[in-house]
Amino acid sequence: MAEDEPSSFREGSRERKVSTAVKQDKAPDHANLSVAVLSMVIWTGLAGAVVYFLLEAVTTLLKSVGISKIFFALIILPVFGKLFEHWTAITAALKGNLTGAFNVAAGSALQIAMGVLPLLLIISHASGKHLDMAFDVSQAAVILSGTVIIGFAFSDSQTHWLEGLVILFIFMLSALLAWFQIA
Repeated sequence: MAEDEPSSFREGSRERKVSTAVKQDKAPDHANLSVAVLSMVIWTGLAGAVVYFLLEAVTTLLKSVGISKIFFALIILPVFGKLFEHWTAITAALKGNLTGAFNVAAGSALQIAMGVLPLLLIISHASGKHLDMAFDVSQAAVILSGTVIIGFAFSDSQTHWLEGLVILFIFMLSALLAWFQIA
């Protein structure tokens, strides 16, 4: 624009450009939301189909190798299924961000315990399939001791290498229990 133009004209053209840009931005947001929801539904369905075929293959593999379903479900699947989450927690801890490491590590367990597990119980009841939460004494002892030790380890916002070692010991104890558990 030329310098001899009045300032009100320059300001008015800026306002028109800004108001036009705002109007153009609002329409694609609604379209992007519907595309995102649709793609999420499609990818969730595809993931469900892949999981179904994966479970069939894993069941055959477990029988041929001799690993119990309990050990696979409690130890192998969580360790490898959450590998990137574990890596994020370890990286955060190495950088000195213990709060971030704890939030990553404990957040997943809380999601399972408070969200997924109750939902699975409701779905199993509605579908007529039996799913209960009956633990034997050894399983309940490992769950209780792990919960108490993790609670003590993180209650003072400081940890020591020995606390981490005890938590790993509880994990190894639960792995041994799952390995020798009769399916």
